[in-house]
Amino acid sequence: MSVGKVLEPGDLVIEDMEKEDIDAVVSLERLIFPTPWSKDIFLHELMSRPKAVLLVARTGGRLCGYLVARVFIDTVHITNIAVEPQMRRRGVGTALMRECIFRCLSRGIRFLRLEVRENNFPARRFYEKLGFRELGLKLGYYSDTGEHAVIMASEISPPDDLHDSS
Repeated sequence: MSVGKVLEPGDLVIEDMEKEDIDAVVSLERLIFPTPWSKDIFLHELMSRPKAVLLVARTGGRLCGYLVARVFIDTVHITNIAVEPQMRRRGVGTALMRECIFRCLSRGIRFLRLEVRENNFPARRFYEKLGFRELGLKLGYYSDTGEHAVIMASEISPPDDLHDSS
């Protein structure tokens, strides 16, 4: 797979997911995941604000990625993140994670956690680059394959370049 050029800051917009985004989010979800979330699950998450962080990424007005996370007191659990296959390795996932981290920090939240398929090495490397560390396994976590999940977590602090405040 060829990698396109990294997007420039003005080429990518990260914003709150809205009800109008759900059909595009579900379409992307079905394209990427073997056991996709339903439209109802995403609608439920939307109604869960402020206990949820739901973001979408757009380029040229077109949705190209999303992130869903749940807030648990001092920890945010990343439950779902996806980027269109042709937009991967161009900064979309990093931009979504950085915005999620910024929002966590602005709410006083310092810990992030997630689960990732044990055999999803590209995703594991991506999270490691963002400061996540492996904590252990959840055996047989994924019901579709019985695959184990790697539990990953990160303690966050505001780096100088985390968010452009202009």
